[in-house]
Amino acid sequence: MALTSATLGAQLQAISGSTEGAAITAWSGAWATYFAGAVANKGGGVSFTTNPTTIAAARAAMESAMTGLSTSLEADDKVQTGIIAWWDYLEANPGACFADAIIIDKPDLTGIAAALVPIFADNQDNTHSAAVSCAAIAASLHGTAAGNVIIFNLDDNSYEIA
Repeated sequence: MALTSATLGAQLQAISGSTEGAAITAWSGAWATYFAGAVANKGGGVSFTTNPTTIAAARAAMESAMTGLSTSLEADDKVQTGIIAWWDYLEANPGACFADAIIIDKPDLTGIAAALVPIFADNQDNTHSAAVSCAAIAASLHGTAAGNVIIFNLDDNSYEIA
């Protein structure tokens, strides 16, 4: 199964939380569920780990980076920082994330916040349903934060995440 923006959109739509911590945990859970579909494709393909310890560590990195989400007018920056932290964990632990991977070259994630600004602004007018709003966020994140990743495997093949 490949990553899909529809999966991420559905997960984002389910986010709720009465506290910042609950909301951040929901964000990282949405991202982890979305990313569970990641497959490094070329040849036979290598799926993202199902190891709960690795997933928990990547989520913890993301959650720590998103602290201040509810007190900041820059939620777009906090989302970007969280996704970067997720990828930093993957990059530092390639073999734990994709079997036999020795290097993960993460995508350029610096454009996430800028891409989210107009989407968040458009969503604030309350004319869109939650599904439409979350689908727009998911499409932006899926296009920015998932593609163009190269994983170098021990068998000297390179794989792109799909």
